[in-house]
Amino acid sequence: MTIGGGHLSELPRSFLTALDESVAAAFERAAQLHAGSIAVSSDTETLTYDEINRAANRIAHTIIAHRGGGEEPIAFMVDRPAVELTCLLGVLKAGKAYVAFDPAHPPSRLQAVCVDVQPGLILTTARCQPLVDRLAIPPNACINVEAPDAGLPDHNPGLTIPPSRLAAIYFTSGSTGQPKGVCYDQRGLLHRIVTTILCSDIRPGDRQALHLRCDTGWSVTIIFSALLAGATLYPVDVARSGVSCMAEWVARESITHFPMTCSLFRQWVDALPGADYGLYPSMRFLNVGAEPLLRRDVEQFKRHFPPRCVLFHSLATSECGRIACSTITRATPLPGERVAAGYPDFDKEILIAGDDGYWAGPGESGEIAVRSHYMMSGYWRKPKLTAAVMRPDPDGSDRRVYFTGDIGRIGPDGRLEVFGRRDFQVKVRGYRVQLAEIEMHLLNLTTISEAAVVALTEPGGDTRLAAYLVTQSQTTPSVGELRAALAQTLPGHMIPSVFMFLPALPLTPAGKVDRRALPKPSQGRPPQDTTYMAPRSALEARLVRIWEEVLPVTPIGVNDDFLNLGGDSLQAFSVISRVLKDFDVKLSPQDLLACGSVGAMATLIAERQHTTSGQPIAVVWRR
Repeated sequence: MTIGGGHLSELPRSFLTALDESVAAAFERAAQLHAGSIAVSSDTETLTYDEINRAANRIAHTIIAHRGGGEEPIAFMVDRPAVELTCLLGVLKAGKAYVAFDPAHPPSRLQAVCVDVQPGLILTTARCQPLVDRLAIPPNACINVEAPDAGLPDHNPGLTIPPSRLAAIYFTSGSTGQPKGVCYDQRGLLHRIVTTILCSDIRPGDRQALHLRCDTGWSVTIIFSALLAGATLYPVDVARSGVSCMAEWVARESITHFPMTCSLFRQWVDALPGADYGLYPSMRFLNVGAEPLLRRDVEQFKRHFPPRCVLFHSLATSECGRIACSTITRATPLPGERVAAGYPDFDKEILIAGDDGYWAGPGESGEIAVRSHYMMSGYWRKPKLTAAVMRPDPDGSDRRVYFTGDIGRIGPDGRLEVFGRRDFQVKVRGYRVQLAEIEMHLLNLTTISEAAVVALTEPGGDTRLAAYLVTQSQTTPSVGELRAALAQTLPGHMIPSVFMFLPALPLTPAGKVDRRALPKPSQGRPPQDTTYMAPRSALEARLVRIWEEVLPVTPIGVNDDFLNLGGDSLQAFSVISRVLKDFDVKLSPQDLLACGSVGAMATLIAERQHTTSGQPIAVVWRR
């Protein structure tokens, strides 16, 4: 079965013209039109369109001076949002394809990507230089963008960059244990940007929040949908500031557009007080995605945001961008507990492939496929993998068909409904994760002989990872030891929250791991590096109750480590939200992670209450 979405013939002529040019050329027109307007504003830096354009031009001329104007990957690893944007623009202006490295990722993962992509140059800053020095790069292939060559010009390079030229490589989790690169040409990247501008109704003067780094396709779509429309980007580090501070920041900066994952949206609204439309009078557009949207999410949206605000939910993949979307207002009916993915995106056609090799009929389930001109070019240096998922149109057109691996159907109202993954690929906190990759890293540990990782859907709709393990010997490693070992090779969102030890993994008659037969995770206290100690004060007892309700694990000792109990960043937000409601003290998720235990957290609360009041106090909480 197929359903057709919007088509390019329905787009404004100015955008049709832009799709035949480069991203850099489209930005340069916007920079000329909005030269004096603010392009990016952070806590430390504010740049106008003209200033960021000139800074990017200097980087572009530096790249061209070293590498010429031919097609090749150029990487960057920097630590400041404005510098990251100028590097991104500079690479594109030089006619190169950018690869963004997140300095928070483990060095081994960064090195694996670096060896695979072999960038001609790596742009960096002084603070990130030690990390870059550890990567496998040729001599003289690193440039400090904080010390540009004063002799280079700051005018537009003026290169002619064809629409078919490679523009970006995003590295995602791979089933072989190694990240794989998703490649986009200029035309495909511009299509994602242009359709986002139209769907989000972004205009000059809008203020769009950015909480992601440049290493994902979604983040770059957010960046350029603002910059090509004459709006202002407002970077925010949610992990450092915490959801409560973010809520205050959104109001203070009069943010009009905020793209985010469903998980972050839930944490945000859970930290807000009762229904109050006056908190965010400027908010016009909330774009939530990466995970299923629930009825309760929509109810929270209606409770906290002004009537003119629109909730936009989308299904997207790295390979073909946004597939389907739903626009939700106060008048939108919700027939079920889970919101459908929605109608097809511009110039995307959704097909449902049946098990028999034919397109499924109305209401029938199958693998979701997308037919379009505007998708990835392919996987970086993986032609066989590309051919397996990206196939010629069986109807003979010049479009291609991408098989997503998601299972779904077209509902009676014509909207796409998604049921889950065909394989073991899941979304965790907005990141796409291959469970097989985590299993491979667990099996690389000398203490583990068997491993299976599954995704658990919490009652609130969030996804957590659970690892089922069989050890090599009678000695069972602690959760802290396992987490520390995995942290050497995996980013935080790929480290399981729950570890269960079994004598053997259940098998199917065919000899494969029977994931359906895996037991439900116990809510008991997992193996810890510390012995159990009960609360010693009323304050510690109250904190233990909060931790046990949020994680949920029982019993929790005052010296138990939050992460080793299965806590993650989202649950840290929940704990802090509960603490802020109960106690007269200001804390951030980073404070919780720094403390690590109930005992240390109780000490910090008492110290801060003492500092605030000027009087020694034992416990102060609101009932």
